Amino acid sequence: MGINYAPGLAGISDQHAPAIYLVEGRSAGSQIAVFGSQPGETDYSPLWHEVVIRWKSSVKPKLLTSDNQILTLAKHHKLTMHSTHIIGTYGRGLQVAADVNESMPSPVINNRGAKRSDRGCSLQL
Repeated sequence: MGINYAPGLAGISDQHAPAIYLVEGRSAGSQIAVFGSQPGETDYSPLWHEVVIRWKSSVKPKLLTSDNQILTLAKHHKLTMHSTHIIGTYGRGLQVAADVNESMPSPVINNRGAKRSDRGCSLQL
């Protein structure tokens, strides 16, 4: 399995896709990606924009399980969030990604999920 680059995704704003939160650096031992929406919600989409999360150095990482939890922790300055401007789909059958600011994709996707080679983020499916 590899990555399918889809330049057509470059025209999609990350504001039109829910977030997929990926923890960079220190994290809870069993941390996986957190999706910002689910089927049935009005903002659900099979496209996601990657948001990288980093815990502040003074905070002990804990397991993140929802977008609301992440947004609350960011509001209380427990972690930082950074949009990568990468739009993609993530699942068992199809993985597509495109950086809306670049002409070539920067994530690497393999049979264990997505791995951001340039930032060390991972998604396990």
